[in-house]
Amino acid sequence: HLTINGQGGDDTLTVQGTAANDITTYTPGSTVDGGLVQVNSLLPLTFTNIGAGGTLSFTDQGGAFNKLVYNGTDTNDNFGVSVVIQGVISFQESVNSLLGGTNHVNVTVPTTGNLIQALTLNTFDGEDSFVINSSTLFTGGIAANGGNPSGGSDRVTLNGSAAADLINLTLSK
Repeated sequence: HLTINGQGGDDTLTVQGTAANDITTYTPGSTVDGGLVQVNSLLPLTFTNIGAGGTLSFTDQGGAFNKLVYNGTDTNDNFGVSVVIQGVISFQESVNSLLGGTNHVNVTVPTTGNLIQALTLNTFDGEDSFVINSSTLFTGGIAANGGNPSGGSDRVTLNGSAAADLINLTLSK
């Protein structure tokens, strides 16, 4: 197990996959600037104190199909996926309509070069929300798994672009 302590300096931590097809799993920690990363069955990486303004970045060395699995929590979660210059995935936990929630460090993925082809967003219990903006970035698709809503329902918002968009939707229980 490898542990990195960023000492709170708003750092950028980049995790690079292998040249093969990878499944990289990221689980946020109990603080906004910490978490656990596992690439395939390689040595797990725990990080802490990269700073609330820090960034966790994922990239890859190749492989035709690389997947990022981003785990949420058992509380009310909000995920946001958008592409600007980098593919940005934002995460907020313990969301309350009056008080907001806890924002974790942003996660970025490359938009050119060695890409992450698929994204899975997992929330577990709680009232969860996903906002996914139009992107050709994840050619292997984006899966939004809402888990068990605790009293209402989970929400997914898909925002298209000004151009013609192709949206394939598969629903399961």
